[in-house]
Amino acid sequence: MVGWAIAGLILAASLVLVSTTLLRADLTMIPVALGTMMALTTVMRGAQRAFPGALPGSIIAAFLTLLVAWWLFVALRRAVGVSVRGS
Repeated sequence: MVGWAIAGLILAASLVLVSTTLLRADLTMIPVALGTMMALTTVMRGAQRAFPGALPGSIIAAFLTLLVAWWLFVALRRAVGVSVRGS
């Protein structure tokens, strides 16, 4: 039980650190961060192979999730007036 509590505290501290340093500086990064977390979760669940097509389906779903996250990122950057390529 102590191991779970320590892991939870480390995770909470790292999320607070990321949100206060990286995401607060550039809110357009939120779709990328959330999309990455969602894609990883989807692939991890698919890797458990609850049914025969779970892994290929989860890989396709993760790709689509990342695609939508990138689309939202670009749309937000354009709305704010920041170049996506950084130039």
